[in-house]
Amino acid sequence: MKEIPSQSITPRDCMKLYNRKEMQWGGSETETVILRHYVHWPFGNNQQETINITDPRYKDLSYITNRLLKSFTPSLIASIVDIRIDEWVASRKHLGAIYTVLQEEVRSLTTVLFFEIIFGTTMPEDVRKTFYNAIKNMNGVFILTSLTSKSKRLKMQDELRKQINISMEGKFKELVPKNVDIEILTDHIGTTFFFSGVQMIMECVGHCLTEIVRHPNVLNKLQPVFERNAEYLNGDDIIKDTYLDWTVIESLRLHNQFAKACREVQNSFTYNGDTFAKGQIVCINTNKVNTMLWDNPNEFIPERWEDWSPSSIPSDETPGKGYFMTFGLGYRRSCAAKISARHIAKIMVVGFLSRMNLLIPEGFIHRPRMAKGTPVVISFNKVGSTKGQQILLQKAESEQEIHNVLNIPWRGLGFRGVLMKIKCYVISGEFAEMFSSLFVATDLWFRQQFYRIKRRIGGAWH
Repeated sequence: MKEIPSQSITPRDCMKLYNRKEMQWGGSETETVILRHYVHWPFGNNQQETINITDPRYKDLSYITNRLLKSFTPSLIASIVDIRIDEWVASRKHLGAIYTVLQEEVRSLTTVLFFEIIFGTTMPEDVRKTFYNAIKNMNGVFILTSLTSKSKRLKMQDELRKQINISMEGKFKELVPKNVDIEILTDHIGTTFFFSGVQMIMECVGHCLTEIVRHPNVLNKLQPVFERNAEYLNGDDIIKDTYLDWTVIESLRLHNQFAKACREVQNSFTYNGDTFAKGQIVCINTNKVNTMLWDNPNEFIPERWEDWSPSSIPSDETPGKGYFMTFGLGYRRSCAAKISARHIAKIMVVGFLSRMNLLIPEGFIHRPRMAKGTPVVISFNKVGSTKGQQILLQKAESEQEIHNVLNIPWRGLGFRGVLMKIKCYVISGEFAEMFSSLFVATDLWFRQQFYRIKRRIGGAWH
């Protein structure tokens, strides 16, 4: 494996290399096996992101993706987010304030949004729970805190297949090429939109909201767009707000959801004296590129995008710094949803912050990969937030009590003391994570070995 940038390969060279036709095979075999057969099971076999660009299915699935993404108009996104957030607030407003995990709320909203845009119908509550549980399990597998739940995922697959069959008589009739059957379509939509798509939007919006709340100066500059959309969300107004543009782009830059991106060399070639051999995996370290391109790269500064147009697409001749952030990498094989994803992020950010106050504990450490998510107190009364502050204080005291118990050495504890310490491990999540990571790593290793054996003897993956 060759990692770039290097002494001879600059960030500008990285972009030129990724645009070459010899570099259009995606990822390494190991990554593909993990993504397709483990994280995204049972949907991974027919997924646009993990099949080779030369595969006949790629063109058909790419066509379906692009046609569906055209449905994600700002006005439609805003209307669904508006209704669903108002329903969510109405069901909880009597509580005054609640303590929750920010990404959990974003995931639920994104799942409903994708379903209702793709299928053009309201998502029933029982179907929402089925999808939510499967997507949450996928996220746990992705961050190594859960094992694959076959029952949850197969239940979602059945519901998705059922909805696609219904839509084949309506919206999908003209959308789907005749040679694409229901199983391929189920795999593709399940992975591309409900697994990969929801995961990416969840992290994107979660990071952005967290940074805005932790930077009062940014929050104040966004108040005009919040006030304009307090009664109802105007999608066209929101996506045109300049400072909101800068804020979302800066969040994508600072919290790149893929620290590394890999390509397989299709045909050998030489660039700047470096040889790239056929079959070699070339990996771009986007975090390293970020530190090389920007001043104060680890600080959240939306104003740094003042002279750059977020809607522009970087080309070989005019490489933009936005090329190396989430949704931007790869001119030929860049994310088809890069524009739609930004629209969704902007509208969701305004939807949340125009209708509620968010309070984040001062001691929270915001990391690029949020395994546990962002703890937050949501206060529904815009005038004052004493209820939210009380909940936050109580939660902080509770967590400190757990922390104190966990720091007591095992030696010398009585039977009740041992039980109390185990209880605190379970409550804090540390006890579960300690064993879960071990189980996941072992399960993943055996699956990889099983796949290699089956491939060598010519068998199929089961």
